[in-house]
Amino acid sequence: MKPLIFDGAQVPNKAALNAYLSFSETHPIQKREVRLLAEACDEITRLVCASKKDQLLFFSSKHETLNAVFQALYIDLMAPTGRNHILTTAEYAKIFEPFTKVGAVAKILEPNEQGLITAEEIAEKISPRTALLSLPWADSKTGVIHPIWEIAKTAREQGVYVHVDASAVLGKLFFRFEDLPVDFLSFEGNATGAPKGVAVLFQKFLTPLELSLPEVNNAGIMALGEAIFEMRKRSEFACLEMARLRNLFEEKVSGEVLFLDSERLPQVSCMQFPGIHAEYLLYHLTDRKLFATYVEEKNAVSFSLSQVTTEEDVEDAAEGINAVISKLQEMSPC
Repeated sequence: MKPLIFDGAQVPNKAALNAYLSFSETHPIQKREVRLLAEACDEITRLVCASKKDQLLFFSSKHETLNAVFQALYIDLMAPTGRNHILTTAEYAKIFEPFTKVGAVAKILEPNEQGLITAEEIAEKISPRTALLSLPWADSKTGVIHPIWEIAKTAREQGVYVHVDASAVLGKLFFRFEDLPVDFLSFEGNATGAPKGVAVLFQKFLTPLELSLPEVNNAGIMALGEAIFEMRKRSEFACLEMARLRNLFEEKVSGEVLFLDSERLPQVSCMQFPGIHAEYLLYHLTDRKLFATYVEEKNAVSFSLSQVTTEEDVEDAAEGINAVISKLQEMSPC
């Protein structure tokens, strides 16, 4: 039976892999490779519509990008002034946890009933000791897209630095980093179809913080540039097709779709199944080689389509999920 991957796992595209392997074999770097790297950086910059004045940095992971932002803030702001509070999500708070040893305090942002983190919540939780707001543009499990413009504007009006991770919205939401009221924008390369091992951080040229320069992964940059080029060619059609398949999936699966009143990512469906524990459902789905994601706080299952998901995959997944649901309902004493 063919595995059905609905857990958001990204498969690197062939063009990106070929670029990675080709560049890895080249040593030392020649003039041609320098030119290709410059073209890859231009492609990355165009993706988020950044200004040429903005700083572009490369890291190996999301963790490293957050570490770099924190370290710069700690040296330039937190240690001298005592402004050591960070507004962030529960997921990101785990990344910042090691910095509690040097006095950082993570204040957790809680999504409302619509799954949104709002500007009103930000305004309530900001204090004179808040130094940084760090959050993802969208929740990859629930699919809910947060109102980043309003959130970031509220934070910056209070003198708080803003970092946004755009991994979930790349190729699905148009924006211009040049116009966004944020200081830092990051994303992981595998979100675009590049191999894992490279992440990007843009810093606004007017943001007065000095970030340490990491070791550069040239092969990863080349692969990322190629992946973005491929993604840009088909992003509009891919988004429309994923939204169509997601809607078809929701029509066919016997579950309750959450967050329908919120703006959502086109490929994500978060569903509850009354009378069935979501984690138990996932256990049985895994036996059928159908992989999804457990959303503990909602006792729900998140299904995420990809650009290679077909209508046949959706039909097979819906049939398998409904069969498991029927079986578990028969077993239930209620």
